[in-house]
Amino acid sequence: MNDGQISAALRAGASGVLLRQSAADELGPAVELLARGGSPLSAQVAELVLTGYLNADRHFAETARVGSLTDREHEVLSQLSLGLSNSEIARLLHLSRATVKDHVSAILAKLGTNNRVQAAVLAAVLANRTASAAEHGADRGAACLSA
Repeated sequence: MNDGQISAALRAGASGVLLRQSAADELGPAVELLARGGSPLSAQVAELVLTGYLNADRHFAETARVGSLTDREHEVLSQLSLGLSNSEIARLLHLSRATVKDHVSAILAKLGTNNRVQAAVLAAVLANRTASAAEHGADRGAACLSA
């Protein structure tokens, strides 16, 4: 079970999560904790939840920075992510090279990156996170507990 699946289960109302490979002696105490209104989590799940919580601020900031780009800057960033030069982007988007250069400068400033490679990597990482978040589905290797 990955962190996206755990997040989906908890958002769907699961009060706790135990992995299938959890020790049998964890089940009784987990059910008792659940009955008392607690939220039992396997050690591995707790680690994922804590890591996700600690990384949430950084992820939110990265997403907000990308969200601050204009539609045209998103188009330029998309082409930049493919490794295209300013001249190639200009030709493709029917812009002047100077306009593309201005857009690239604005993108770097808004994203807080030092160069076009860092901007492209950030865009790819965020696109990957978005794609994997959309794929989280049920995992047969876990049991989600609900009160």
